[in-house]
Amino acid sequence: MTVNEEKIRPVLPPITAGIAPERFGGELSFLNDRVVTAVFLGLLVLAGLSFRMYGLGAESFGEDELNKLQTVEEYRQNGLTGKNGEHPFLMKGLQTLSVGTADRLNTFLSPEHLISPEFSLRFPVALIGSFTTLLLFFVGRELFGSSVGFVSAALWAVEPTAVAFDRVAKEDSLVLFFFLLASFFWLRSQSIAERGGSNYMRYVWFAALAFGALMA
Repeated sequence: MTVNEEKIRPVLPPITAGIAPERFGGELSFLNDRVVTAVFLGLLVLAGLSFRMYGLGAESFGEDELNKLQTVEEYRQNGLTGKNGEHPFLMKGLQTLSVGTADRLNTFLSPEHLISPEFSLRFPVALIGSFTTLLLFFVGRELFGSSVGFVSAALWAVEPTAVAFDRVAKEDSLVLFFFLLASFFWLRSQSIAERGGSNYMRYVWFAALAFGALMA
């Protein structure tokens, strides 16, 4: 082959790794209808939310939760500074918003209906943990089919250990949420690229943003 022929050789398009393993057969029939699927997923999220919210402020703060409450108070008094801009920043920012909103609402509520500091500090984690149900369905559907995704989501919504983790003001639930979000966007980008779609890079960037939120 001459030098000129080497220069004009066409560049082949990138080939992504295959991410479509053999899926389980026997898909649940009701999952073929998008509206019905959306209704069932909504019910799962509501069920998970109710388990996570019921009596959320009943237990007193743990030691680690008290440390986070102290940081939240520093945020509210002094703003974000080098002294208190510490890991996990994103969760503490959400907790600051929740605690501040609860304090404003308490000015309009009667004494017997006041929102406790325990509830307001744990609320963002419980809420995000509930919506992890949806991400488990989407990731499971991408890898193994709708039935596996639905069963995984249903187990997460009501499983006692998962519920217990989401009722504590710790970063574990947010780490899982953003990990699953980044995984879903990455899997979607790869499946679109395999089919020859031109917009797969959009989901790659979404995956990068989700991973950045995971690090925060």
